[in-house]
Amino acid sequence: LLVNSGNVIDLPGAFKDKLLEVTKEFNVVQWAYDPHNAAYLALELNAEFGDDFCFEFFQSHGMYNETMEEFLNAVKKAMLRHGDDALLMFAAQNLVINKNSKNEWMPKKDSSTGKIDPIVAAIMAFGGAMKNDAASNFWNPAVGV
Repeated sequence: LLVNSGNVIDLPGAFKDKLLEVTKEFNVVQWAYDPHNAAYLALELNAEFGDDFCFEFFQSHGMYNETMEEFLNAVKKAMLRHGDDALLMFAAQNLVINKNSKNEWMPKKDSSTGKIDPIVAAIMAFGGAMKNDAASNFWNPAVGV
């Protein structure tokens, strides 16, 4: 959460500053983003870090389907390390799978008050790792992460 003073929030500026801070602190190699809300920010970050630093991750069944399947398989096989993060576990407990008529999956909240943002971010990051595993070597399905 970002706390800002005053009545007006410079959301793109504040968010970009936090992304840059986190990127440096944790050596982030890519960010997934929803082009519906973050296209300009992604353009700025790609200009600073390279064209493939941010990748589009549409909020659709088709986009999530393969990623959700592989993510859940990795969870079942205990291939993901999460450090017993309480917020991530809370979000995971609020997550349900929404299936469309093609049996494609995407995440959905269990209730109007439950938050799922941290687990959705993890799933999106996992999708990026799957997409780029050969080039970046930060996801090896045989070993986990």
